Amino acid sequence: MCRVLIVDDDQTMRKGLRYLLEATSDDYDVEEAASAESAFERVKQGGFHLMLVDIRMPGLEDGIILSRRVREIEQKGVIQRVGIIVITAFADFENAKKAVNEGQVDGLFEKPIDSKSKDALIAQIEKHRRRSHEDDDVTRAFAEWINGIDADKFKIEKSGSDGKTRTLTARDVLEEMRKGTQFGLNFKKSILRVTTGLMLKSTTSKHS
Repeated sequence: MCRVLIVDDDQTMRKGLRYLLEATSDDYDVEEAASAESAFERVKQGGFHLMLVDIRMPGLEDGIILSRRVREIEQKGVIQRVGIIVITAFADFENAKKAVNEGQVDGLFEKPIDSKSKDALIAQIEKHRRRSHEDDDVTRAFAEWINGIDADKFKIEKSGSDGKTRTLTARDVLEEMRKGTQFGLNFKKSILRVTTGLMLKSTTSKHS
């Protein structure tokens, strides 16, 4: 399942997005939050793959601050990386574009969602859903692989933000992948690149 958190103080907007997701696929597990503060409390528990976030909400924090706080705890390895798509009104659009350029959010859509933008929104949401399954599959395959080896003999070097290097075992790497740290994400990408290369080589050999 792809866990999605809809963050908007407008209940009608939340219900509309929920309906859109549930009508698209039964693979979405949708939750709602009416403020940035309550959303953060849920997200920091982990397990979410995607957030659909408004910018302007009541309380001390808005959607941009929420996105920044989520990225901070991702970098600390508290949670896996969460896709963030901002859906906001025209008045907030420039702030949202800046957040996209800074890498805080992954996508941006303007309210109200019309029929044209709805299709584009669904396409981007579906991309995150497929990515969540891909990440889960890679992590699961690595976990199965280390069960068949002497995991403590598998060693890889990791450079920390303090400039120091530490040695990770296979189980350490698996934990990084499950948390969705930057190291874990990069390791998944490496596995996918190697796997894709082997598949292409195998296909080429069969046709030569």
